[in-house]
Amino acid sequence: MCTQVFYGIIQNNMRRPSLKTKSFLILTGVIAILLVILMSPIFGVNEVIITGSAVYSEDDILMAAGFNQDSNNATNLFRVNTRHTERDLSALPFIRSANVTKQFPNTLIIQINERIPFAQVFNAQQGLYITIDDEGYVLEAFAARREGLPVVVGVRVAGFSIGHRLETDDEHLLPIISRISDVLKTNGLTNVARIDISNVSDIRLLINDITVVIGSMQDLNLKIMWASAILGEEQFAPPVRGTLHTARYKEDMWFAIGE
Repeated sequence: MCTQVFYGIIQNNMRRPSLKTKSFLILTGVIAILLVILMSPIFGVNEVIITGSAVYSEDDILMAAGFNQDSNNATNLFRVNTRHTERDLSALPFIRSANVTKQFPNTLIIQINERIPFAQVFNAQQGLYITIDDEGYVLEAFAARREGLPVVVGVRVAGFSIGHRLETDDEHLLPIISRISDVLKTNGLTNVARIDISNVSDIRLLINDITVVIGSMQDLNLKIMWASAILGEEQFAPPVRGTLHTARYKEDMWFAIGE
């Protein structure tokens, strides 16, 4: 009788672990595996491939992204939050957007889409030339004019902050600048020195030493297309000065020498 009771006690003590115990063991195992992965040097980022960046150096990009490529203390690839990294990189004024992807076990790929300087706006109050892209975002501001960019005339600066859209007294002017930028690119006009939008019904461009009278924004692409074709002819090459009237391109276009 005593033997049977003792055997029964042993059987009770050898029962299978409860579901709660199993869950705890599984969770402990998962946590242990995660800790091993997060601490393992195998997944430390030791290569960052950066493409599309012409303005910023590799060190600039890595610093903005917060990466450490020290082989002894490299950032673990699993700890990289790609969305946060893209957001941090997009805070740089010349970066329009960034795409960050992981390539296991230890490579990070960063693709940069940069903002391209389009024109400058002179801020008379501070005596600064403000460089903007085709969407009106401020890229930089200096006292000296940047060569190779047209100056936009007729925009009154209300305020500006590097990396943000230019603040103007007339909010309708930035879309006009953006549209003009697109059309100039489409027609390959890269030697524009001045864009005068003081009167949006009488827009004028200065190309070399020739003023091109565009008029209103209506049929802008056709007007600039005609201007590009005409100014491409040899007789209009520098040092020719004058005014090309394309505002009434459907009826008549003419060139006035020295006007």
